[in-house]
Amino acid sequence: MQRGIPDTIASNDVRVTRCLAASDTGSVEDGERHGGVRNGKGGSGVDNSPVPNRPSHHRAKPSHQSAAKSSKASRWLTFVSSNLPLLSVPNASLSQNVQTTMDLESLQAAFAGLPTPAAVVIGLASAIVGICFLTYAYSTARYHYLLAAHASAPVKPLSPPLIPYIIPFLGQARAFTYPKPGLFWNNLFSWFPRSTGACTLTLGGRTAHVLFSPSAIQAVFRTKHVSRKMGNFQVVRGALGLSQEEAIMLYGHPGVRDGDEDWPGGFNVHHAQERINMESLLRTDRVSELTERFVEVLNGCYSRELDGPGGVYEGGLYKWLRTHMFEASVNALMGTSLLEMTPDLEEQFFEFDKVMVSLFLGLPRIMNLKAHRIRDRIIDSFVRWHERLYAEGRHDPVDPDDANIKWEPVFGSRIVRARQVLSDKVGFSTHARAALDMGFMFGLASNSIPATGWLIMHILDPNGDPTLLGRLLKEVRSVERPDGTLDIAGLCALPLLQSMFHEMLRLYTDVLVTRDVHETLELPTGDGRYLRLEKNSLVIMPSWPGHRDSDYWNEPPCETFYAERFLTTDESGKDVFSATGSAGKFFPFGGGRNICPGRLFAKQEVLAGVAMLLLAFDFEALGFIGENGEPRETFPSLRKQFAGSGIVNMEGDVKVRMRRRVR
Repeated sequence: MQRGIPDTIASNDVRVTRCLAASDTGSVEDGERHGGVRNGKGGSGVDNSPVPNRPSHHRAKPSHQSAAKSSKASRWLTFVSSNLPLLSVPNASLSQNVQTTMDLESLQAAFAGLPTPAAVVIGLASAIVGICFLTYAYSTARYHYLLAAHASAPVKPLSPPLIPYIIPFLGQARAFTYPKPGLFWNNLFSWFPRSTGACTLTLGGRTAHVLFSPSAIQAVFRTKHVSRKMGNFQVVRGALGLSQEEAIMLYGHPGVRDGDEDWPGGFNVHHAQERINMESLLRTDRVSELTERFVEVLNGCYSRELDGPGGVYEGGLYKWLRTHMFEASVNALMGTSLLEMTPDLEEQFFEFDKVMVSLFLGLPRIMNLKAHRIRDRIIDSFVRWHERLYAEGRHDPVDPDDANIKWEPVFGSRIVRARQVLSDKVGFSTHARAALDMGFMFGLASNSIPATGWLIMHILDPNGDPTLLGRLLKEVRSVERPDGTLDIAGLCALPLLQSMFHEMLRLYTDVLVTRDVHETLELPTGDGRYLRLEKNSLVIMPSWPGHRDSDYWNEPPCETFYAERFLTTDESGKDVFSATGSAGKFFPFGGGRNICPGRLFAKQEVLAGVAMLLLAFDFEALGFIGENGEPRETFPSLRKQFAGSGIVNMEGDVKVRMRRRVR
């Protein structure tokens, strides 16, 4: 659904001042002008509480000391007042005789009796307050100007409105990085007209254009004038801890366009890695190999559980499922040697999951010490794995192109073996290849496992649709072979299961798709206007506003999990899956040339994990529990996480009683 800017847009402007405080606290391309991209050619948060009265022993000073200190205070005050002519303070700040707006003489008199340090502190504080006031005044004025320009239905492309802010350089960074999913966007759209299609944020000194117009987002996905190089660079430097030199070995120099990079020997390491991903994660036969191994291991895990008469499990469903999904996923990708050498890898993995985005944001180690220690611990485990394989003479990977060896226990899948061959060719250090291996495993497993958890919990929700489990079991059994195995291709085409999978992605995905703009872009908003993004700017396309747009996802409301949301009826009256019309509003895997290459395997993992679980066990939902097993009244909620975390993890669990299904 497309909406133009309403005639009453100007009436929204007056709310920006009142709501600012709430806002502050709290990845194939080429487009044309029509539906595409045009290349551009041509209350303040000030604390006004009174300053306490000075102690009496500060009042009596020798006259020569008072004169000297008065002279210093006057010189300091003259400097402050010349730089902040608009300075005003409350009438109780210094004395009852100082009026609300002071002239220079009265300020000098008030400062004259103060010790020099006190005058410096007050002057500095006043300067900071003044700078913040001027910053807010300027950003607010620019916001109103651009918003009014957008409201006038302009022919000329315009920059997105700048959201007002108070603190220079920092801007909205604190509110934007607050670890509560959706809070920033909910606060923003409580006063900012989202029909504008975009806005501009100041995030730690960098300007970022945020797009939520579906037409503009689709245009960015189509254009060839953007890349994800800087985002990739930040992942390996911040989240994985690679050195600057190692990151350059992998992605080239930051700030240099990939096509302009002078790679040593002409060998583009990043393109080589992308070819590995394409061949291993997008080829149907290679993805089927991964899924086949995953299913084999997961079936073994399920078979060990609750075997024999009287076998019953009672407790948190996701807590039980997570261990088995993690073992099967890591085994299919990495082989058995890593898990054998690191028996507590699951614990390390999910601890790292909690802090990964905070590392990505690049906070100094001294300010984020716990997160750095967690990252160091898991990377050290991968280092020890590599070092032990070297010591045992098992570090040379089996040929990843050997048609007869789909999987082997040391390095597992073809894709991991191909990555080891590439690392040897490039000459990465043991630490770098360990970090990259961990990052690869994390990228695939950290989303598919909680996605499976959310899906199975909604299927078994004691307060949900009581007919859902039965209908889904009937659908899944239609693709079960006589030997009990599943037709994975048929499974991934089941309409109800597909609809539920996409509804889970809509409701629980929180990604920030970022692109660096290499040429000035003019993007359509769908209502006749164009947005202008300057060369070398950063564009962010958050999934949350589109996935939770109450005007589009409204039957039922967007906050509700609705299993049939992506179902429609064909001419014969049969239910069919459809995501038609959601382009630009629904992009859980990103989009364009840099769309997530692991999306096919992830979908097969999730759907196979759910189907196999439902076929293997009988369930009785007993209610909801918290992180420590304590009873709770409501369905699990979103855990506190930073924006851009991918699939948001759950706070809480569904308590079940489960036993092996008798056939």
